[in-house]
Amino acid sequence: VDEKRAIIRPRDPDFTIERQCDLVGLPRSTYYYESCSDDAFNLAMMREIDLLFMAEDVPKLVGTRI
Repeated sequence: VDEKRAIIRPRDPDFTIERQCDLVGLPRSTYYYESCSDDAFNLAMMREIDLLFMAEDVPKLVGTRI
């Protein structure tokens, strides 16, 4: 994917990005996609939630209907 993305020339006067993506077999959504990474705060919060959920004294609601 990275190789295909590197081939695309956004300022090419003869071929649109859409046409270039078609030619190399790269979906335009993949061309424009930018992965997001979790920052340290989010990772710390996810760790805390995991610890709370895994604690034995916390009742689990998995499979129960309210």
